[in-house]
Amino acid sequence: LDFVTPTQAEQPEVVFTALQRLLETVEKVAVRDTSVLITGESGSGKELIAQAIHYNSPRREKPFMAINCGAIPDSVMESELFGHKKGAFTGADTDKEGLLKAADGGTLFLDEVGNLPLNVQKTLLRVLQEREFRRVGDTSATKVDVRLISATNSDLEKEVEQGTFREDLYYRLNVINLHLPPLRQRKPDIPLLAAHFIAEQNKKFKTDIKGLSPEAQQAASDYAWPGNIRQLKNVIEACITVETEDQISLATLARFIETDQAGGDPNDYNDALARFEIDYLRQLLGAANGNIEEAAQKANMNMATIYRKLKKYGLRKEDIMK
Repeated sequence: LDFVTPTQAEQPEVVFTALQRLLETVEKVAVRDTSVLITGESGSGKELIAQAIHYNSPRREKPFMAINCGAIPDSVMESELFGHKKGAFTGADTDKEGLLKAADGGTLFLDEVGNLPLNVQKTLLRVLQEREFRRVGDTSATKVDVRLISATNSDLEKEVEQGTFREDLYYRLNVINLHLPPLRQRKPDIPLLAAHFIAEQNKKFKTDIKGLSPEAQQAASDYAWPGNIRQLKNVIEACITVETEDQISLATLARFIETDQAGGDPNDYNDALARFEIDYLRQLLGAANGNIEEAAQKANMNMATIYRKLKKYGLRKEDIMK
């Protein structure tokens, strides 16, 4: 299975052989219009899998639209997804096409779908049942042909039990479930993913980094990557920015992750420290309602330090606020 995009000529074509079992399932799912629910930790590559499904499907020439449901305020979520008519509410000065219509003929990817408000869940259920919807403030229905792929890092079954997620919608979305293990459980994938991201950055910034040095590759494989694929991608980008040789060296990699440069077995303390820092950031920013300045004051830290650690672990505020 190839991970390709509509602009394949401009993008590196990558085959992740270490994910063969998952990708064989993805390949089978891609050719159908079945709804898919992708589960896994934040940063584990859920959108990458959603893109793989779309770009290997009969819908590949049509749009792939993505929305992070955890990053959009409830008050505007309905308008973002379904659009609105001019005058539907204060500030609706023009007609707006929602993401659902923008994805017509293609795929709509709903990341962190568990964050959808219940009223939007009800409307989305109608889309799955009737293949139509109404824009906010519109009296006529709009037909739509779209495939829905959803993703979550939470336990939707538990949310169904708690009444915060509709059971009927859950079963409509979860026709096929694809679970992505965290990167620390997929160590053979790390060198392949690193090579993919290096190729991406070389193309984007016109650099010519050949890859990871053997020592850096070993250190990357030994590291726990608590921020998963997103952290790996961020670290690769940072390494390429400062690297002066034609390979990413261990010394360069060690500027962005904890490594055992002296050799020997990796120290479990480093992984424990990383997990502690991530948990601490979640609690700190949660208490500050996501306000970086307030969090820095509470912790007696520099704001730049918090931003640096967020980037180090591939964390986003919307992930932390869950």
